[in-house]
Amino acid sequence: MQIKFLGTGGAFEPAYGNSAAIITFKQKTLLLDAGFTVYPKLMELGFWNQLDYILLTHLHNDHCGSLANILLHCFFYGNGKRPVILYQTETFRQQIVQFLNIQLKEVNLYVNFKPISEIDGLTYLDTINRHSAGFQTYSFILEEAGERLVYSGDLGDCTYLFHYLATLPQCPHYRVSRHFV
Repeated sequence: MQIKFLGTGGAFEPAYGNSAAIITFKQKTLLLDAGFTVYPKLMELGFWNQLDYILLTHLHNDHCGSLANILLHCFFYGNGKRPVILYQTETFRQQIVQFLNIQLKEVNLYVNFKPISEIDGLTYLDTINRHSAGFQTYSFILEEAGERLVYSGDLGDCTYLFHYLATLPQCPHYRVSRHFV
């Protein structure tokens, strides 16, 4: 498992790029979040053509503002490639489709959707209300070969996440990425 941060800043810190990462997991490349600074960074680093899956922590623009551009680029410059967006719940999948419908006329032409259960060792934690009142957010837990990587976007109070992690069996190795905005 390997992580490369594409940005570590929040919505109003463009110098640091929006919080996002490329993770190599189970021999696949996952993009975690796609804020408005992520598309140019993917182009600059040449990662756009390596994307197998996209995961979103939530639908604020600094976490998904580049999503339509990334999908269009993959389709038009990647010979019709349609990245897979892994979704946590059917309701969240529908929210992603609604978000993309504003920018793309035929969402399913540019992207495939699959449930997060598609990848063994990848789970999510529902963190609704822990960033903005009434707003859906998620954290991700990736486990492979005795390592656990936790990724979360914009939690106001990480206590809930850390309490949950304390209930999991210990891993011989662990890495935790914390991003506070």
